[in-house]
Amino acid sequence: QEKLLWMNGLYIRELTTEDLAERLAPFLERDLPKELLPVDRDYLLRIVPLIRERIKLLSEAAEMITYFFQEEVDYDPADLVQRGMDQESTVAALRLARDEMTAVKVFEHQLLEDTLRAAGTTLGLAARQFFGTLRVAVTGRTATPPLFETMEVVGRERVLSRLGTAVVRLTSSN
Repeated sequence: QEKLLWMNGLYIRELTTEDLAERLAPFLERDLPKELLPVDRDYLLRIVPLIRERIKLLSEAAEMITYFFQEEVDYDPADLVQRGMDQESTVAALRLARDEMTAVKVFEHQLLEDTLRAAGTTLGLAARQFFGTLRVAVTGRTATPPLFETMEVVGRERVLSRLGTAVVRLTSSN
């Protein structure tokens, strides 16, 4: 069965973005929460390249990408606090990230990565700490497709909103 999943994953990776989006559509219509439907095809075409390498079954897609469609994501606020950080440093990281992302002229993944790497360095945080906090705040997950590409697709408005919500959730969780 493991080999079949691997082979199916290979097949999926060989599909064009358009073909994979077309094949995913019925699974998303069936498996995404009804309030997130209908799925915008152009938006889905931006998501597909981010999940293509990770997906082994078409039926996995809805669970894997729900956060792209939600206004807010759910998680345990404790998940925001990475190893070696505390609540105070996590709140500072979230606020700085929000300020930096508000200031970038173009909300594009390479610019976001460069800007946020520099911001993390100014805070004295390792990339895995800073980006781990941001990943949970933006997606509600600890493992996702590439973070900066994900942020670009989710969009500035929703990312900034989720970072603000993360600060509120973390500061009110005590």
